[in-house]
Amino acid sequence: MSLEGAIYSILTTSSSLMAATTAIYPGVRKEDDAAALPAVVYSRVGGDRVYTLGGYAGVETANYSFDVYATSVDSRRAVADALVLALSSADSSTMSVVVDAPTDAYDDLTGEYQRSFGVSITVREE
Repeated sequence: MSLEGAIYSILTTSSSLMAATTAIYPGVRKEDDAAALPAVVYSRVGGDRVYTLGGYAGVETANYSFDVYATSVDSRRAVADALVLALSSADSSTMSVVVDAPTDAYDDLTGEYQRSFGVSITVREE
């Protein structure tokens, strides 16, 4: 399974996250789904593969941006907390997850509260 597929699976199988929202979008949130809040949107923003003199070492670090959108501060917090819990629970012998400190925002035009944070995921192929 690809890393992107693994992340989506981790998020959609988390009971705490699914209790807070089922609107999870890899890449971009569709305009016609604007009413589906709270929502989680994530995308890959960079990364590195580890190489040695012998070639690819089977280790990759991928950097992701996660954004939570909601209509209230409490909802934003609940979804973000459930999201971090889901990602942190994925930490294993082949996957390491580091979550950066969040930043919060409010959009006057849409009335949406947003929490954004970066996540670094390092995977080791078996």
